[in-house]
Amino acid sequence: MIQRIQSIYLLLTFLLSVIFLGGDFFNFGNDAGTRIMMDSSGLWKSGGDEELVRTGNHFILTILFIFIGIISVSDIFLYRKRKVQLFLAKILCLLTAASAALTIFYIIYITGRYEVSVIPGLRMFIPFAVSVLCLLAHRGIRKDDDLVRSYDRLR
Repeated sequence: MIQRIQSIYLLLTFLLSVIFLGGDFFNFGNDAGTRIMMDSSGLWKSGGDEELVRTGNHFILTILFIFIGIISVSDIFLYRKRKVQLFLAKILCLLTAASAALTIFYIIYITGRYEVSVIPGLRMFIPFAVSVLCLLAHRGIRKDDDLVRSYDRLR
């Protein structure tokens, strides 16, 4: 059934991944006026009055969130094939854990390399929220599978 709670978790996972891809992932700055931002097209740096200059290509996080969005939407409509849905939910959990780890890596790497500090924003916490939602969806799918198997044993 589509109206299950894990479908809501998966839909929220999709929506958060689209929101994450829609703007700047991270913003960094320092007292000298250097500003660094990372978005889906790469790493951008500006210093004071200068315009933005691309300093790097970091597409891995973008590709991960595209896959997270695609898998979460397709996982919603696989409710009749619980084994496949459960398998895709496990893959989705691995991808979201990788995206959270990659988020931490990028924050540590950029702050160390460019000597800037993180400007906190809402988007930098989205990979962690997506990981939690994915784990909740996996737990709900597993509970449904256990429930159906228990009914099959009673027949």
